[in-house]
Amino acid sequence: MIPPFEAMLVPYLRFVSGRERLKENITAHLIRRCRLTPKEAKSVVFRKRLSWTCSYLDIARLIFAAPSNVWITAAGKRFLKKYPKSCDRFDLVKESPSFASFKERTDRNRQEGQILKRKIWPVTPNTPNHPNITRKLNRFFFGS
Repeated sequence: MIPPFEAMLVPYLRFVSGRERLKENITAHLIRRCRLTPKEAKSVVFRKRLSWTCSYLDIARLIFAAPSNVWITAAGKRFLKKYPKSCDRFDLVKESPSFASFKERTDRNRQEGQILKRKIWPVTPNTPNHPNITRKLNRFFFGS
């Protein structure tokens, strides 16, 4: 079963705490640690949750994430000492002013309706004229 992204926060931090790591090595480590099947490991859900984990830790300035490498910051080491077993986004808000301001800003934008939900339909070269896709795209772009 694919764990929620919050369950990957501490294992992610713990793995990068020793030294700089390649993102692909972190992914492989978390796949093994979470005991994911090959199908789960390749799933979009797992990839997105892993991405949220990395993004949230980076926004909280607990890690520094370059395009291919990741390493822990001094704040990340302090956070890991305080939360050695598990943590959630509320712990990130408490411990990181940058994450707290990010959360406040996104919550405010959501309340003001500035975050729009867009529907995206899978269009592949094999099905460009599929009636359902054409109808949905026309409705999305032209309102008809």
